[in-house]
Amino acid sequence: MERWMLWFLAGNLSLIALALIFIVPRKVMRYRLSDLWRIVAKYRFYIALLLAIMAFHIFEVRVLDAPASALMSGILGDDGLAPLFHYMENGLAASMSSYWSMPAVVFFVSFYFLFHLFLLWFIPLLFLLNNKTWHTRMALLAYPVMYAMSLPFYLFLPVTNVYTYRGIPSPVEMVFPGVEKFYYSVTTVDNCFPSLHVGVAFVILGIVLLSDNRRLKPIAIAYAILMSVTVIFLSIHWVMDVLGGIAVAAATLAICYALTNPKSRILRMIRPTRRGEKLLRGVCAEVDGAVNAEITARGLPAKTVVVGSIAKKTHLRDSLDLDLFLQFPKETPREKLGEWGIDIGKTVLPAWELRYAEHPYVAGSYKGLEVDIVPCYEIEHSMERISAVDRTPLHTHYVRTHLRKGQRDEVRLLKQFLKGIGAYGAETSIGGFSGYLCELLILRYGSFDRLLAAASLEWTAHSTTIKLVDGASPDFDDPLTFIDPVDPNRNVAAALSEYNFELFRRAAAAYLTEPALDFFLPKSLEPWPLETIRDSLSERGTGFVGARMAKPEGIVSDTLYPQARKGARNLSTFLENHGFEVAACDFHVDDTRGEVTFVAELATACLPETKIHEGPPSKTKAHAERFFARWENDPRTVGGPYEKGGRYYVEVMREYPCAKGLLDNKGGEINFGKNLRQEARERGLEILDLQELLEERYASFWTRILEKKEVWEF
Repeated sequence: MERWMLWFLAGNLSLIALALIFIVPRKVMRYRLSDLWRIVAKYRFYIALLLAIMAFHIFEVRVLDAPASALMSGILGDDGLAPLFHYMENGLAASMSSYWSMPAVVFFVSFYFLFHLFLLWFIPLLFLLNNKTWHTRMALLAYPVMYAMSLPFYLFLPVTNVYTYRGIPSPVEMVFPGVEKFYYSVTTVDNCFPSLHVGVAFVILGIVLLSDNRRLKPIAIAYAILMSVTVIFLSIHWVMDVLGGIAVAAATLAICYALTNPKSRILRMIRPTRRGEKLLRGVCAEVDGAVNAEITARGLPAKTVVVGSIAKKTHLRDSLDLDLFLQFPKETPREKLGEWGIDIGKTVLPAWELRYAEHPYVAGSYKGLEVDIVPCYEIEHSMERISAVDRTPLHTHYVRTHLRKGQRDEVRLLKQFLKGIGAYGAETSIGGFSGYLCELLILRYGSFDRLLAAASLEWTAHSTTIKLVDGASPDFDDPLTFIDPVDPNRNVAAALSEYNFELFRRAAAAYLTEPALDFFLPKSLEPWPLETIRDSLSERGTGFVGARMAKPEGIVSDTLYPQARKGARNLSTFLENHGFEVAACDFHVDDTRGEVTFVAELATACLPETKIHEGPPSKTKAHAERFFARWENDPRTVGGPYEKGGRYYVEVMREYPCAKGLLDNKGGEINFGKNLRQEARERGLEILDLQELLEERYASFWTRILEKKEVWEF
């Protein structure tokens, strides 16, 4: 074995030892062989691509380079572009050998030969083992992309290296005799522009700066700077080679980031296309023109204004909803406002239906575009509003005048992220983030990433209040408070449920730990088999009772879901008041069957037959006498009354020891909400035990309750 090989082996072993101590994450040291195999399988495409590029590079050097160099030497000369570079930089790189000293040459050659080659294989391997999906993909993809960009220059724009062009000894050969024979088996003297040594150094710098490995960052910065100096000082590369290497590195990082970063990938999916935007503007103009024609024909004192995400240019590619508001003067009678708005909507939209907010409006479709035509009053300040929708044009104006163009994509990222985790939409059936709230959050925090950082680290339920405009506003007892900048008396986040507030915080923390495309892509939860559900419920060791009723006819979700949540709370309270310990209470809406089912999880479905009833203190004679009179001869009394610790007690039979019996007899007393309670009284309440709840119709409900994975982990 030659001496340079021993130096190379000893140097790499030393650097590996230092890396294991100071750089490699501790989790890597705990990997088993099966863990390593799973990682290799996960990134097999990128590993295969990297190996293929390495093999092709050897083929290029040994087969393609010679005929290509011969061809280009007839055009550019034997040294290619080297004379031009020498002239352009006024001999700077060529003059470096005059500053050589043996200690300096040994230092820079050791860095060039040992440290660089070590990082060349160590960095991709480190990111592979660290297994942070998009960082790993970027690290493994960078070398093939950079080589592919450099290859045309190596074949058709050859540049002889500096020391060969000058006819001076190789500094690497001076320090490690014999190494050039190996070195030029994997490269050539004219593969100089762009410098891959410098390119690799800056690519590694970019990848490391995007990662969460803090200890590696100062090393990467020093490596990139020192490599740029080294190749010039050792008369290996021209200054133009270094600049070319930096340019190729920048292009490589941009391409790899776009191909692997979850945000870049999802934006390509959700950002509206130019063609789509052109078509959208055309359809919007048609609808607006048709509505204005109707206004003119009827002689109405109204004007149209487009509101919502389309007007604010924060809409997603596949979520096209046109909100067209008809603004009437404030003196317009309310019944006329609704009547005129509905008539115009019915006339303009070929397929329509009536929907209801504070007053009815028309919703329908027009050439594939979902359209809402909503009448409202024209106001200049929120204090003038007559109905809640009157504020909406003010919201649109505020966002359009404050949201920067570059922040529109940040809003889109947030909306799609919330869709992916199931927390987008202020409808009561969802209890999530509205589009307007998303826009205001980006205005407050500036970007998607900064919002996630704040949510995961700073937000606390019922304690977080956000304002964009200074001024007094009421206190709100909601999980999140965001004061409306156009109406200080309104919380924009009022619809956000505590569950979705906490879900967003968990998702934000998980995404920042390891960004992935899965967070942005909504997934449906496949129902578990009933046998799996039965086994999982059995392991919990708890009891269950259900109450099923018909879903009221014609009830809309914005009315149904608040009542159902209230009903679940009241069912829980009712059971607790009768001695049952309630672990959880939820509900399931089956639109297909037209049913609403409430399910309570109890510490036990049946309590002991008797219970100890606490009486008054023994020193309160009048109360004690009444207690004795009440219980002494009661047929339910099985023991006592008796005194214990200065207080009277009596042991009595429970009227309803089992939850099912209790609900069978007294379930009608529970207030499930106005419409649901009426439905239960008129059509009855069916009480179910666990066996009756273990039906296929409830498989999705049980799966949602029992699934421990977060939605982005499915």
